[in-house]
Amino acid sequence: MEEDESTLRIARTPEGQWFGRLQVGSDEIILGAYKSPQEVEQVAMRSASIPTESKSRVCASAGGVMR
Repeated sequence: MEEDESTLRIARTPEGQWFGRLQVGSDEIILGAYKSPQEVEQVAMRSASIPTESKSRVCASAGGVMR
């Protein structure tokens, strides 16, 4: 069985909240506003969308809006 690779991109909004974009295969999931980047990562890891055997990569941005 081929493993899916997932990528979590975390960015900060101009208002100071954090959000994430989780890419799993060809699917993208937007994770809402949270108080910290660690909270975004925890929500992503608890998501049923991430296979436990997948290869994960986390990319964080200290500022700016992701597009």
